[in-house]
Amino acid sequence: MIIIKKLTKSVLILFCFLFIFASCSVPSEIITTAFVVVPNKNRVEVMNMSYNEAFDDLFTEEKPSSVAISPDEKLILVTNSGSGTVSAFFKKPNDTFQKLNSIGSGKNPQGIVFNPVFPEAYVAYEDDGKILVLDTKNTNISPSIISTIDIKGSTPKKMVTNKDGTKLFVTDSANRKLLVFTKTKNELIKKTEEISLIENPKYDVSNSTNFDGIAITKNEKIYISDYARDNILIVDTKKINEKPQVINLRNTDNNNLEDSYNIGPRNMTFYKTLSGKEKIYVVGYKASIVSSIDVQTSKVFNISLRKYKGNTGRDSYNPVGITVANFNGKDFIYVTNTSGLPLSIIDPETDRLQIYISIYDSRQEPYGEIVSCCSKSIEIKR
Repeated sequence: MIIIKKLTKSVLILFCFLFIFASCSVPSEIITTAFVVVPNKNRVEVMNMSYNEAFDDLFTEEKPSSVAISPDEKLILVTNSGSGTVSAFFKKPNDTFQKLNSIGSGKNPQGIVFNPVFPEAYVAYEDDGKILVLDTKNTNISPSIISTIDIKGSTPKKMVTNKDGTKLFVTDSANRKLLVFTKTKNELIKKTEEISLIENPKYDVSNSTNFDGIAITKNEKIYISDYARDNILIVDTKKINEKPQVINLRNTDNNNLEDSYNIGPRNMTFYKTLSGKEKIYVVGYKASIVSSIDVQTSKVFNISLRKYKGNTGRDSYNPVGITVANFNGKDFIYVTNTSGLPLSIIDPETDRLQIYISIYDSRQEPYGEIVSCCSKSIEIKR
């Protein structure tokens, strides 16, 4: 009897402790940081996506074009297409930023990407036909140049790596190819393959080719946007010798665009819905749309940025950047625009345009590319 009473008392004490602990637990929220290029003002805005507010500016050199964040989220690199340099910033633990020395030189640097495994970053100089290899071992100091890969005659622009960091894929619009570079632990990265993306192109659409966006899925299929032909090209990296699949963004049941418009696909992002459906989202610069592509079926659903009824007369046009960010505990697709209101938000679960956002009415400038990162859970102070 005494033992039972002791056990009962212990259980009651434990229950009371758990009840008090649960009732006193501090709520939390997910904070996502995004970096938005503002080309005309030579800066990158740092945004808190939970409030859709810019809380800091990173001042670059002339005409910033692309931005990349290191795997440890401490080093931010920005290509400057006007000055031919790469701006570098160190993210401190208190979410402030220190500007580091700029690196590199050349004509029109466009693409930039970090290797997810090896401490390197790669910069594509489109007009020089070269790729800069940077040492990013120490993210609190400016990177040093390891080597320069000369690929004269090519126009390298957009880049992605595979998940183990052994392959770098680079678009080459001049030769209508995807260039493949291989990295091993003991050797410098080097070009190993070329994949033809367009054979016998039909020039009734355009006299030129511009691969203006690239994304890679978790099973390492590469999606490439063909700006002139309104196509998305798909390369299966596990079947590298097979002809790329072609998806035309006009081939859809809901065109959601005027027939006179070319679509002009540019940047892309990958997303997996709560139900497990994998999608690629691509901005259509000329038609002011976002195309949602079902990875499994290749079906296209076009979302107009001009037709949000809640903001008549305050639509968004000419989208450039696209990323995924968390807002109030839910993932959304964020789109940056060069005309109209600068940010459009799409619900990836329904593929519906939710809202437009103006960040600063007093200093609003056209937005360029956007990259999100650094999601973290913080306690909400009462």
